[in-house]
Amino acid sequence: MDRFSITSALFLFGAVLCNPLYASASEVEPQGVRAAVLKAGGNAVRTKAVTNQLMFPADSSFAGVLVVTERTGQVLAVDLASGERADIHRIAPTGQYPELGLVGFAFYPDFADTRRVVTYLMTKPRGEAAQGIISEWVLAGDSLADLRLEDRRELLRVEHPQEGHNGGQLGFGPDGFLYMAFGDGGFQQDPRNMVQKTDNFFGAMLRIDPRNPSEGRPYSIPGDNPFLGGGHLPEVFAWGFRNPWRWTFAPDGRIILADVGQDAIEEVNLIVAGGNYGWSLKEGSKCFRPNRDRPGSCEDTGLIDPVYEYKRRYGSAIIGGFVYEGAAIPSLRGLYVFADHISGRVFALELPANHLGRGVVHPIGRTGKAITTLGLDAEREILIGTNGGRHFRLVPR
Repeated sequence: MDRFSITSALFLFGAVLCNPLYASASEVEPQGVRAAVLKAGGNAVRTKAVTNQLMFPADSSFAGVLVVTERTGQVLAVDLASGERADIHRIAPTGQYPELGLVGFAFYPDFADTRRVVTYLMTKPRGEAAQGIISEWVLAGDSLADLRLEDRRELLRVEHPQEGHNGGQLGFGPDGFLYMAFGDGGFQQDPRNMVQKTDNFFGAMLRIDPRNPSEGRPYSIPGDNPFLGGGHLPEVFAWGFRNPWRWTFAPDGRIILADVGQDAIEEVNLIVAGGNYGWSLKEGSKCFRPNRDRPGSCEDTGLIDPVYEYKRRYGSAIIGGFVYEGAAIPSLRGLYVFADHISGRVFALELPANHLGRGVVHPIGRTGKAITTLGLDAEREILIGTNGGRHFRLVPR
C-alpha cells in the first residue's frame, strides 16, 4: 500500500476582548495565535462546499493525508505533501435544508487493521420524514486514487420530526465504544417536548458497541450504560441537549460537549453517565420559558449546569473543539479550544476539576469567517474549517 495518512479538522481566527458569563481573571494568558492557510503541495487546501469535518486515522500507512467531509455528502482525501486529491465517496443527502447532509464521520480505533469507519447522514427523502442514519463502512483501496467506501452496514436509523437540530458528532471513546449525540429534532424551542421524555433518542448522547450485534440489533449495549435498569432507553448515556454539534474526549477521558443555544446562551458541558443537562427546561444555567406546559421543572436540583456559557453578545452558535495537545503554542496546552460559527470568535477554556465546577475562559481571536468545525492534524495542532471551504491551522502570532 502507498503510504498516506488521514486527518480531520476545521476552522480559524484573530483577536478581541470580551466578558462572557463565568469569566474570571487568570495569571497566565495564552500566547497570541493567528490562522495560517492550510496548504497541500504548496497550494491552499480548498473545497467547494461547507466543510463538516477534517480528520486523521491512527494508521501509519496513511501519513500526511487529510480526509475532508462536506455537508453535500462528499468525502475527499488530500495528500498534504504532493497536493494530490481524490474523491473517496459521495453519500447523497436528499432534501435542501442546510442542516441535512453528511454530518458525522469517525474511524474505528482498530482502523489500521479493519479499515472500518462510521458515518452519520441526515437526509429527507421526498414525501418522507427526515432521517438520521448511522452506518459502518470499509475504507478500501491501496492508493490515494483507489480509496473508496464499500460494504455498508446500517447501525441505527432515527426518524426526525423536522430537519434541524440533528447533532452530528460521532466518536469512539477510550473504552472502545461508539458515542453519538442527537439534537432535539427541531425546529425551535423543542415544541414537542421531546428531550425530557425518556422514550426517544432526541437530545441524548448514545453509547453502543457496534462490534458485537445482539438481541436483534446490529450493535450491543455496554453492560455499564447508566439506564439498563430503566429511567431512559438503554442506549442513552446522557441527555438534556438542544443541538450538540461537536463534542470531544479530553486526554484524561472526560467528554466535553458544546451545545448550541436557543435564544440567549451557548454552553460547554462536562458529561457524566446518566446526567440530565436540562434542555428544554433550561437554556444553559437559566430557566427557559418556565410557564410552558411540559414535563419536569427547571428548579430540579438534578439538572446539570454548564461549566461555561456565554451570551449572544459574543456569538450565537457554538462550535465545539479540542483540548490542545500540540507543541507550537505552549500556553494553550491543556486548554479546551472552541469557537462560534456566527461571530467567528475563538476561545480557550481552562476546564474545572469536574462537571459541577466553572471554567475560566480566554478570548484568543476572531476570524471574520463562518467557522463550521475544528479538527486536529497528526501533530495535534488545531485545524479550522469554514462555510466557504477554506481551511486553516492555528500557529503562534
